[in-house]
Amino acid sequence: MIPRYDVDVDPTVPLTASFWVPAPEELEESGGIGDFHDTERIVTNLKEARAVIDAERQAIAYLDANSSTPREFDDLADAIEWETPDIPSDEAPDFFDQEDAWYGLNGLEVGVAGLVYAMNAVGIVTAASCRSHHKGHQPRADYPTVVFAANRPQTDALQPLVESAGCGFEVDDVDRPKLLAVVASSILDMTELASSVLRAASSFAQVEH
Repeated sequence: MIPRYDVDVDPTVPLTASFWVPAPEELEESGGIGDFHDTERIVTNLKEARAVIDAERQAIAYLDANSSTPREFDDLADAIEWETPDIPSDEAPDFFDQEDAWYGLNGLEVGVAGLVYAMNAVGIVTAASCRSHHKGHQPRADYPTVVFAANRPQTDALQPLVESAGCGFEVDDVDRPKLLAVVASSILDMTELASSVLRAASSFAQVEH
């Protein structure tokens, strides 16, 4: 059962958005941006992002079919993110053929990894992400979230896609006011947005980075 979270999504760009983007030398430093714990910058391309999104959709379908509660979904998601569960080869989905448990691993979670790859592939630098978790877990966010840095043209190109996917924007005005976040009530909305971003890749290529 795919979890749903109680969050009011607002697709309008927050008035407090700063449209800050890191300088090139900041991107060359080790680690990610925004002073998040245990994050790294994702350097990728459109082809790899498509592969991650495809694998993520398979993973979500598998998790949904093999869980009857949101907690079971989270527990099984944790298992495929950090190790390969003991599943008979004739029952294992295609994404288990990868060297790791699934293609988009590298510390990213099922449900937000596709959007992280898609955004970085079109030139939007992400800072952190979390699909959130139900009871028994300690999530970075209370609902599916991808935190990122984008200038005004990039944000304007992203906004209609966010709205169409049923997602919204947020700004953490206290701790990280320079960064924006995309949020959703379900990881399904995040995966829809990820696909939309790739379909609109040419639009992002035309805006100033």
